[in-house]
Order: sequence, then structure tokens, then C-alpha cells
Amino acid sequence: MLRDLCQILGICVITIAFNSTSVSNIDASLAYNCDLFESFIMIKRANGMRYQDGWVGAENLMMRYFDGDNSENRKLPFGCPIVTKIDPSEGPACESQLTFAAALPNKWTQVPQPRTDELTLSQWPKLHVYARPFLGPNNQETFRQESLNFADSLRTIGLRYQTEPYFWVIPDPPNEPAGNLQVWFLVEEP
Repeated sequence: MLRDLCQILGICVITIAFNSTSVSNIDASLAYNCDLFESFIMIKRANGMRYQDGWVGAENLMMRYFDGDNSENRKLPFGCPIVTKIDPSEGPACESQLTFAAALPNKWTQVPQPRTDELTLSQWPKLHVYARPFLGPNNQETFRQESLNFADSLRTIGLRYQTEPYFWVIPDPPNEPAGNLQVWFLVEEP
């Protein structure tokens, strides 16, 4: 029954690791790129701003980096997916911390360094997540509504997950018109 509910809701369980990704796709009709993350990610952090403002700033900085504005003046393929980690604020202003991350191909042992202090290189940790794909515009309202719907679906079928942090994901390169988006919640491990 759980499998049937997950198929209806389009839920996927994904383990994202340092150099590998395994997908426990409950609905075999859903296609996923199993090379979600490689060894390094480019990170841009933003505090106290709306998603759209942070996204535009992060995308511009990352595009410059991938276009050759790095320590080696080397043009790189833009890293996908782009993941936004949301750490909700508990303060009265409710200003969440947003961390934008783009994957870098793992074929490099020496990754070019960013020229700006606003970007940092890091390694992506292993994550075990529930993922829900959907189509829509890349904006805060769409992601927020899908996050609420997904959380409700997970609760309804009794799947345990962490409420924070959570992730908004754009699997496609920037400026792609496809509108393929995902919401991720971390699986609550026993």
C-alpha cells in the first residue's frame, strides 16, 4: 500500500553521496539523473532575503565563475543541479538562511578557485532524501506551496522526515525553459 501511495504522489527516495548517487525510485516511470552530485560544489550563502533575490545573485556569480572568472580562467560546464538549502529562522523576522549550491564535475582533482569571497568551494555531504518532482516556475511561491503539499503527503502516508533544513532543487541548467523542479526533505533516520 505504501508503494502505491508513493507512486500516486510521485515520491522518490534518493541517497546522495560524495561520488555516487543511488535512487530508490518508487515510481519507475520517473526519470532521474543519477549523477546528481560530484565531489565538489560551489556555494553562495544569503541571509535575510527573499528566494528570488538570492537566486538571481547566486546565479549571476556562479555563471561568471563557470564562464571563466576563476583562478585558472577556465570555462567550465555549468554545474547541475542547483540546490537551495533552506535553514528556517526562528527569530521574529523569520529571515531564513539560504545556501545555493551547484555541482562541479568530479573529473578535476584541483578545482579552480573562485575570484570572489562571495563564492566558496565545498564537498557535498551524503544525504538521504525524499524527493518530489514537479513542473512550474522557479519562484518562492511555487516552491513554498509544493513544499507544503509534499510535507502533507509525507505525513499522510506516514513517512518520517526532517522538517529542516529542506531543499529546493533545479535539475536543469539555468535559463532552460523546462521548469523541472524538485523539493527534497531529509529522511528521518531511525
